[in-house]
Amino acid sequence: MVVAAVLTMAHLQTQRSFYYSIPAAILSEIKVGSLVRVPLRSRIVDGIVIKLTRSSRVGQLKPIKKLELTAAVDRQTLALAKFLSDNYLGEMGECLNAILPS
Repeated sequence: MVVAAVLTMAHLQTQRSFYYSIPAAILSEIKVGSLVRVPLRSRIVDGIVIKLTRSSRVGQLKPIKKLELTAAVDRQTLALAKFLSDNYLGEMGECLNAILPS
C-alpha cells in the first residue's frame, strides 16, 4: 500500500502533515507536489502531497478523496520551502505559503 503525507492548507502554520491512503484509481497519477482534497475531521480540505511512502505507523488511514492537480508544486519549490523551514526555523507550511503565488 502506498501512503501520502499531506500538508493541509488548514494547517499551514504547523509542521504537521497527515497520512492518507491513495485509492487505486489515482495511484498512477499522484506524485509529490500534487494538490489533493482530503478529509480532515468533519470537513474536506485542500492539501499538498509532500511525501510518498510504502507504510505508515497509523493503522487505519482515510483515503484521499480527489486529485485536483497533478503538479501543483514542483520538487524544487518543496525543497526550497524545506530549506527555509530548516534554516530559518519557520514552519514548512508557512514557508511554502510565502513562496507560492496567491
